[in-house]
Amino acid sequence: LSPVTLGRLSKINRPVVWTLHDEFAFTGGYHYSSGSNIHTDLDGSDAQLKNDPFSLSLLNLKDKLTLWKNWDNLTVVSPSVWLAEEAKKSLLFRNKRVEVIANGHPEDVFYPEDRAEAKAKLGISEDTLTILFGAANGNEFRKGFGFLQELLDEMVEQKVFKELLSQNRLAAVVIGSPNQELEKLPIPVFSTGSISDEDKMRWAY
Repeated sequence: LSPVTLGRLSKINRPVVWTLHDEFAFTGGYHYSSGSNIHTDLDGSDAQLKNDPFSLSLLNLKDKLTLWKNWDNLTVVSPSVWLAEEAKKSLLFRNKRVEVIANGHPEDVFYPEDRAEAKAKLGISEDTLTILFGAANGNEFRKGFGFLQELLDEMVEQKVFKELLSQNRLAAVVIGSPNQELEKLPIPVFSTGSISDEDKMRWAY
C-alpha cells in the first residue's frame, strides 16, 4: 500500500493494527535502515543513498509524516523487541502505541525433545557441545555470521573449549544457505542447508 492509500485508511473512524516485519513502515523506503537515521531525525544522515540529488528517502518520509499525522487510532505490533524499540524511536511512530507480540509456533510440531536423540538423528555424538546458527542467507551481514566467527575465535582460546576441541566434542550446526566463510570457522561444522522438514528443524533446535 502506498503512503497515500494508507493516509486514506488513517481517516476512517476504526482502530487499525499494523504488524511490522521490517522497518519499511517508518523509514523513507528502506526495509532496514542500516546506518541511515533520517527516520529519527530529518536532519540526520542517509548512509544508504550517498548520491541522492533528489533526497528521495527524505521526501518519502515527509509524505508519510504529512499523510499520517492525525492517525490516532493506530496500534503498531512488532514480533521482536528490537523492531518495537526502533519503531518507538521513529518520527512516525514515537507517539503511537507499540506492542510486542512474538511469532507463534504449533506446539504439536515444535516441542522439547531428548537432546541425545536429536543429536543422533543429525549425526552428532551425544557428548558434543553444539552451537546453533541459522539464517536463510548466511551471507546477509544482518544475520550476524561475523559475530559467530568472532565468538568462536575467542572461545577456542579458552582452556575448557580447547580441551573439548581436542576431544572432538565441540561443533557448530548451521542451518540455511551457508556463509562463504564457513570453512574458516575454527571448529567442525554440521551444515544442514535449508530445512523444509519440520521434524528435522525440531531436532536442530
